[in-house]
Amino acid sequence: MQIAGQASRIAVLLAFILTLGACQTSAPHHQGQDLAGTTSPSSSATHVPGGVLIVVAAVTAPDQPGSVDLYRLDGSRAAHYSLEAGSGVFAAAGSRIFFGRGDQLNALHPDGTVESLGPLGASDIRWFASNPTGTSWLWSTHQEGDTTTKSAVHLGAPGIQGRVVEELTAAGQTLAPLMWTNRGAFIEAAPVGGHGGYFPFGRSIGWLLVEGSVHRLDPTSGRVTPVPGSPRCAFGDEASDNSVICFPGGSSVRLYAQSGKVIDVALAKPRFTIAAEAFCAPAEAICTVAGASGVGNGMAYPNGTPPPEQYGTDLIRPDGSISRFGPDGTDPAMGPQSWLPDGQLVLWRRPDAAGGAPGVYVLDRSGRGPFIPTKGEPVGYLG
Repeated sequence: MQIAGQASRIAVLLAFILTLGACQTSAPHHQGQDLAGTTSPSSSATHVPGGVLIVVAAVTAPDQPGSVDLYRLDGSRAAHYSLEAGSGVFAAAGSRIFFGRGDQLNALHPDGTVESLGPLGASDIRWFASNPTGTSWLWSTHQEGDTTTKSAVHLGAPGIQGRVVEELTAAGQTLAPLMWTNRGAFIEAAPVGGHGGYFPFGRSIGWLLVEGSVHRLDPTSGRVTPVPGSPRCAFGDEASDNSVICFPGGSSVRLYAQSGKVIDVALAKPRFTIAAEAFCAPAEAICTVAGASGVGNGMAYPNGTPPPEQYGTDLIRPDGSISRFGPDGTDPAMGPQSWLPDGQLVLWRRPDAAGGAPGVYVLDRSGRGPFIPTKGEPVGYLG
């Protein structure tokens, strides 16, 4: 998943569009190791880290060098890779950290090797999503005409040429892969103009603000299936029991059960003055709901600096029961991948958020776990 733009306290004017020009990159280096596998005098031989690894990318200007760090679940750093100026990271899954180089897609592996995955095309890249194993991926391109926008969703995998699996030509709409989870691939028909107000959940590497209709796409057959509630209720995710969680507007969340039952749940204010980021555990019917108080809205302070935004996360179940979770000032760190395979939940405190130092929390269900101090942006996990 990848977008261009600032991480928070911004007016999102273009719905976080990624252009290829913002993500041109070159091969990374592992603490002085060159790509031929020999090390510089200042470094030792590379040890390939194993197990589940959390990927955190530095957020830098396109003309500045960047970096990627890999962390173990105990909070220790397993590897650090430097990225040359102009680098951009799309997503992380399986054994691949996806990044662009010109119009080419590449993958960085935990041992520092780089794999070429083929061309992305010359059009603007609207969005990117990998399947949970990192073995297939979707991205979308779009071209704006005088009255309509032509967009397409492409499917890629190692060793095959990318192919178009869905197309749309419409006025003011463009296709955007939101996520690809165990429940399927979800595609939004997003407004071209994007969001024109304050959206505190914006990221440099993240997910699109859901403002259009969302459907499930079978990338193999191209079959499209409607999602319950969309577009009247902004899609969040689908849980393991096939229930759908979405946001009908205001400080509330809605649950569509597979039986057809609909449950509306009021969210606490001011913690959920702005509600978003519903992501469901892969093997359990429980989802996150994130909220922000809205105090960080810079548009309310045209002549001054707003206070830090106040974030919070709750957990909600299909019966509508909801409970507060995690430290103050945190929200889900990595979209659907915020839920790790063992059921732990990864939250983060943004660099400009209230509540304490910025960084990443790896928490068990009791809310306990290590803290990783970092101003970087969590991307996903490997393993």
